[in-house]
Amino acid sequence: MMDKARQKTDKELARIEREIGRIYKDDPALKSIEREYAKYMMMVKKKTEKEYKAYINEHDWDKRAELKKAYSDEVKALTMDSAEYKKLVKDITATLSYVNQKALDVSNKSMRKIYAMNYNQVAEECKRVGIRVNGKE
Repeated sequence: MMDKARQKTDKELARIEREIGRIYKDDPALKSIEREYAKYMMMVKKKTEKEYKAYINEHDWDKRAELKKAYSDEVKALTMDSAEYKKLVKDITATLSYVNQKALDVSNKSMRKIYAMNYNQVAEECKRVGIRVNGKE
């Protein structure tokens, strides 16, 4: 049988999970940056489509290796070597940091309540069986 503090804790943790889930699902800044990233990556896909098709359709292994390198180089140029892509990554990181902080605030706010509730439950149990808590019986 679970004690009351455990039942309340489980209920509160479920509520916290739902609230944090809504933060990540519904945050407008996060949705916007996800769309921006998807749009950018679609552009990369379109710009590298010719190199990719040449690579996957080549059957000569030596030529295929050259085509794979050409494709990889083009993708790298449009992503890792691109100032626009680097800015997008920086924006994504900032947005995720902001949303993570919102979720952490929800968790931190509730954890104090959960800790106090469980501490008080343990104190009551200790008193009930004669164990001193904070120097008191």
